[in-house]
Amino acid sequence: MLPIKCFTIISCLFLPLLTSCVSTSPPSQNIQTNSEQNYSPRNGIVVQWNDDGQKEQTTYVNGVRNGLWTQWDKNGQKLAEGTYQSNQPEGEWTYWYKSGQKRSVIYYKNFKRDGVWRDWTEDGQLNWIIHYQDGKRQGVSTSWHQNGQKYQETFYHDDKPDGISSRWYENGQKLSEITYQQGEPIGIEREWHQNGQQAAEGGYLKGKKDGEWLRWDFNGQISQSGHYKRGQQEGMWIDYWSGRHLERLSGIYRKGKREGVWLAWHQNGRLSEKMIYQQGQLNGLWEYWNSHGTKTEEGEYLNGSKHGLWKRWYADGSPRSEGYMEQGSPTGTWTDWTEDKTQKIQRFFDRGRQMIPKNVISLVGE
Repeated sequence: MLPIKCFTIISCLFLPLLTSCVSTSPPSQNIQTNSEQNYSPRNGIVVQWNDDGQKEQTTYVNGVRNGLWTQWDKNGQKLAEGTYQSNQPEGEWTYWYKSGQKRSVIYYKNFKRDGVWRDWTEDGQLNWIIHYQDGKRQGVSTSWHQNGQKYQETFYHDDKPDGISSRWYENGQKLSEITYQQGEPIGIEREWHQNGQQAAEGGYLKGKKDGEWLRWDFNGQISQSGHYKRGQQEGMWIDYWSGRHLERLSGIYRKGKREGVWLAWHQNGRLSEKMIYQQGQLNGLWEYWNSHGTKTEEGEYLNGSKHGLWKRWYADGSPRSEGYMEQGSPTGTWTDWTEDKTQKIQRFFDRGRQMIPKNVISLVGE
């Protein structure tokens, strides 16, 4: 399932608080502030500046924010304005970019988001519209691409997706469609490429992927097939080369982990890899063949790491290198042969570190 775009803004943007960096005296202006020398509760309008020169004006009643709160940048451009009631946001809160363009408007009722939250880009294009009721998303939430084309539309009930959720590309072509029930996906999810060709299709059961899932490439050719069981890959999965109905990779999943022999092929249909998995980790002999069918490498894996004897060959089948691996690192003596078969080079390793002398060169046949 493709992820739902999340509409989240840092909480401090919408609930501004004075921090330790705030100064009670302006950098170059003579503006009165309440005195803190006797540590009495603040009352009335308090004007403060932070280290960046931003100005904040807050109304206090007995040390608690009550009334209008406003923030400006160092050049005097208003950045935010809203009302506090008993130290909690209430009513309309508005935010602006430094350019003066309105950025966001959101409403609070009984200290919870309530009503329509609108957000714009700096050039005035809508980013999103979200409907709130009693602090929870209710009804349709919509977002847009920067070019003005709708990006996503999702229906909510009590802050959970409930109903159809759709997404679109910037060219207006639908990208995906899925249905939710009380926050869980149900039924069939479908995805499309930008050219309109279907990209994927699969089902859900009790909120988890279940049954057959298929994917197609940009040209409408099958690119992957497999099954899910309770949200985990299960059984045979096959990947295909793009544009051709030829297998690229195939093997078995058990409870979401690769198991047993897996095979991979070159685009010409020749076998490229043979590998063995145990509970999702490579274990046992791994083999590789070039596109002409010649084996060029093989070695052992243990619990996902190279471990044991590893060999490589040139395309004509002559030896190229040979040595041992220990938990993913070369160890002991490694032997390399030049492609012209005239020299043999020996290298020595201790737990992955090449030892001095770095190599010993000898003529083949000596």
